[in-house]
Amino acid sequence: MVALDQFDFNYGPLYGAKWPSIRLGLTTPNKYICVGNTLSEAWYDKKDDLVELGAYDLTADIAKKHQKRQIKARKIVSQVPSSSKNPEPIPENQENSEEDQENEEAMMRSSLGLDKFVESSGHLSLADLQMNKREQLIGVQYQDADPDEIPLRRHTVELPTELKVFTFPRGSISDFPMPPRGSDQIPGWWLMDGASLIPVLALDLKKGETMLDMCAAPGGKSLISLLTKLPDKIVSNDFKLSRLGDLKRSLAMYVPMDSEEAGRVIIKRKNASNWDGWDELKCYDKVLADVPCSTDRLAVSFDEGNIFAAKHTQERLNLPQLQMNILVNAIRSCRVGGSVVYSTCTLSPIQNESVIEKAAAMVKHNFGIDVIEESLSDLFISLYNTGMYQVNTHCRRGYLILPFLPSNFGPMYVCKLTRLS
Repeated sequence: MVALDQFDFNYGPLYGAKWPSIRLGLTTPNKYICVGNTLSEAWYDKKDDLVELGAYDLTADIAKKHQKRQIKARKIVSQVPSSSKNPEPIPENQENSEEDQENEEAMMRSSLGLDKFVESSGHLSLADLQMNKREQLIGVQYQDADPDEIPLRRHTVELPTELKVFTFPRGSISDFPMPPRGSDQIPGWWLMDGASLIPVLALDLKKGETMLDMCAAPGGKSLISLLTKLPDKIVSNDFKLSRLGDLKRSLAMYVPMDSEEAGRVIIKRKNASNWDGWDELKCYDKVLADVPCSTDRLAVSFDEGNIFAAKHTQERLNLPQLQMNILVNAIRSCRVGGSVVYSTCTLSPIQNESVIEKAAAMVKHNFGIDVIEESLSDLFISLYNTGMYQVNTHCRRGYLILPFLPSNFGPMYVCKLTRLS
């Protein structure tokens, strides 16, 4: 109730007319997707049962919508003269000059009610909305970051063809059965919130790449990345021993020890927020920073371990600083030209786009590293067009999946940065 009271006070003015719908979704059980474990016999034996239960292939639906977006993107690129002195991808504002996309995105915002969104007038007032009177110091910490310092360019994501994800249709309240096991005793699928798939899709993994999952426990996103069958190496990292134990158990349970894929996973225990002790520098093509956050849905649902409990007040106050430290190390871990996907499961701008802006300023000032934001508009419009995702397009950086009752995924914030130097 403490968490819900704070969300009403802070998120209500921030999200305006959309807040009652978001609140209802947040306080209602979330919707799950079923990620097929193609390393298990049980998946091939039982996947047809999912269709009989009324589930359908979500990844195929996203790919169908996404293919249309890619065709549009290629048409836009083809309009750039070959003699252009700038070989970089078209900036986002040029892409948005296309009349059809303007109309599509306007319809998208209108149909979601996002045209009624109440924007913040500045960093400090945003902190006033996001944090109560005792917590305003967090907003002051972040007001020195200049949002205009991070350039934005258009970016097209290629979806992994090997990934198999099923969901029940919009409006359905059906539940997936527990994962079956075959003779190999490997579970046939992994159940997770439908928005948790998005950070892995945003990584745009390629064949032969190396990947780091900075805060990997309990292991769902590392497993999804492995099931794409694209990276040559996945380093799954966590620091707390309890979380590291959960990570090891999950991967050991879902990945056959004698499989080729098992040899691609390395588990490490390192403090991802420690700048001085972090030695994974310029090592990876792709880095996922799915950072600790206020976990809004859990905060309004469970008392145990709730970050809004009085004993966790300081931990909650320190979250943006912790998140920024992790993101800085994530950027440092990328090779030049490599990318970081930053994600949280909170609605808080202080933990989302403000962390992006602060981290970009910090890596430039402290380590001489420049970054650019990769637009994920094509991917998120494709997700919206499936009818399964409600998208907030009013973030200063990145995109946010909003809970809503007909298809109750999220919240999930995602932003992608590429290291330039």
